[in-house]
Amino acid sequence: MKKIAIFNFKGGTGKTTTVLNLGAILATSKRQAIAIDLDGQRTLSYGLGFDGQTPTTVDWLRGKPIEPVHHFCI
Repeated sequence: MKKIAIFNFKGGTGKTTTVLNLGAILATSKRQAIAIDLDGQRTLSYGLGFDGQTPTTVDWLRGKPIEPVHHFCI
């Protein structure tokens, strides 16, 4: 299993767009992918169709209990 991490401390460098498009390419080619949103603004989560009410990884890191969420995009 390959792991790809996309990160940069500077904003506006295309990190979210890259992750969304890479995930879409992997999903359409029947590959498994997981995208973990560690941004407090939840931009990746919104891009994947989650509303603002869905707990995120950031909430978990802040100590809020969360339930696993399964979301599939095809």
